[in-house]
Amino acid sequence: MAGPSSSRGLTSEQIIQFLDEPTDENVQICDSGSELESDDIGDNIASDNESVSSDSDTEANDAENAGDLRTKRARLQSSWKWENARNNFAPNKIPFSGEQGPLHQIESTIDAFKLFFDLPLMTTIVNETNRYANDFINSNLEQLKPRSRVNNWKDVTVDEMYVFFALQMLMGIVQKPTLKSYFSKNPLLETAIFSKTMTQDRFELLNRFIHFVNNSDLETYVGNKKLFKLQPIITQLNQAYKSAYNMGENIAVDESLTLWKGRLGIKTYLPLKSAKFGIKSYEVCESSTGYLWQFIIYTGSTTDIETDIVSTEAVKTSQIVIKLVQPLFNFGHSLWMDNYYNSPDLCLLLKENKINVAGTLRLNRKNVPDSIKNAKLKKGELDAYHSQGVMVLKWMDKKPVSFISTFHDASLISKQKQGKEIIKPKCIEEYNKHMGGVDVKDQKLQSYLIERKKCMKWYLKMFRRLLNTSVHNALIIYSANKDTKPLDHLAFRLQLIKEILETHGKTLESPRQGRPSKLPTPDRLTARHFIERIPPTDKKAKPTKRCPVCCKKTGKRKETSFWCKDCGVGLCLENCFKIYHTEANY
Repeated sequence: MAGPSSSRGLTSEQIIQFLDEPTDENVQICDSGSELESDDIGDNIASDNESVSSDSDTEANDAENAGDLRTKRARLQSSWKWENARNNFAPNKIPFSGEQGPLHQIESTIDAFKLFFDLPLMTTIVNETNRYANDFINSNLEQLKPRSRVNNWKDVTVDEMYVFFALQMLMGIVQKPTLKSYFSKNPLLETAIFSKTMTQDRFELLNRFIHFVNNSDLETYVGNKKLFKLQPIITQLNQAYKSAYNMGENIAVDESLTLWKGRLGIKTYLPLKSAKFGIKSYEVCESSTGYLWQFIIYTGSTTDIETDIVSTEAVKTSQIVIKLVQPLFNFGHSLWMDNYYNSPDLCLLLKENKINVAGTLRLNRKNVPDSIKNAKLKKGELDAYHSQGVMVLKWMDKKPVSFISTFHDASLISKQKQGKEIIKPKCIEEYNKHMGGVDVKDQKLQSYLIERKKCMKWYLKMFRRLLNTSVHNALIIYSANKDTKPLDHLAFRLQLIKEILETHGKTLESPRQGRPSKLPTPDRLTARHFIERIPPTDKKAKPTKRCPVCCKKTGKRKETSFWCKDCGVGLCLENCFKIYHTEANY
């Protein structure tokens, strides 16, 4: 599967099928979740009931065309003639014709990572970071304090930016409470590689000034301005993810959430996600590995979900799915979705474009048969109907479970659990197995969260998330290459960090080690000095000072009444005076 396939166009009637759905399907409601709520079948199911703080997404249809559209919808409604599917339904599954695996031959971990963060992207980041830093300094020359670290800014290079990213990856592995603790010399906290690679001041400067766009371009920018700060990264990674890897047969569409608790117009609330508050993205991932193939960041009514397949007035959830999977048309993938997205009309559209579809279903979706909606079932009972190659099923577990599929029948399977025989529909068993692609990715990232450190800018938080995801995708590509040494997730990350530091850290200046002495002048070691008794003051007739030589030897404070007047340091009469003026480490 070398690139996007062409898709067949739709008739006006097919497009109309997607118009004017119930409001619970509009994206701003964000009520996503599975109906599989029982303990038996819900082990691998995530239910995400959401509410959103962003703008409303509701659009009114043109009043002039409303009557005509309703007439056409009524006519199309009658094309769904549902028949019993419990005994005589044989689904037509579209065979998978794609080729799973990476599209590039790589030999090392850094080669895999650079499929996403390549030289052009890194050059863009470096140029915009330097532009932003210099513009800030030039605009604030009068306000900058003399001792501000900003005064020490020097332009970053591509090599240094790679090293900076490597240290951020390492922070995702080595968890410490503060940024300062990574550069600490305390034996209980020290991780020497950080201070040996980069000073804390330099790291904090890069953290402060890293940038991806020219701010002055905002006024003329024609895209989604809510994502302006991050758009080059989003565009590059979406393209790179798709061009680097072909997903296998089973894929899943779901939501992911990046934690953000600050003020933000696009912030979303998902109570059943671990983060709960944050930036939501719609994603399509490979079910088995969790490879992120394409994503859409949710921004409310301005979310980029337009396609050339359906009308811009189409149901928002349908637009999301089509936007994500359109390049996969005609390859016979099996797409798994929860009830937030599924509907009979969407399943039929995808089936016509050679994508198999399965997942949970909300019974209030348009064209769901009344016989399914009204079915009264006892525990273990099942009812199913089919039309146009689409099957709708309702099964009673502890609670009713509704399902839709274009490649399953209503057959049951037997499964042993805790010594008991459990009988359930085969389609639900396979759903539990294949639906969790996005969750697989999120779970693998959870142990190495680069974005967990405090961040005041949402787009930097999201960037760290995408950087982390790129490492995850790089691991999958690396592992799929036959000529590479097998590595687990932790070993891969450590090896990647090592290779980046070895490759790009050679050109960097070694950071200054330790602090300079308070009296580093050569006069202390070369000039003539005389020992004198400390003169009396108004408060003390016999004043004393701390002897630094004795304190260093014994670790205890020792006072002396003698000093070197030129150095202003208290010194004992014996060897301390000599040692202080002949040895450098004081």
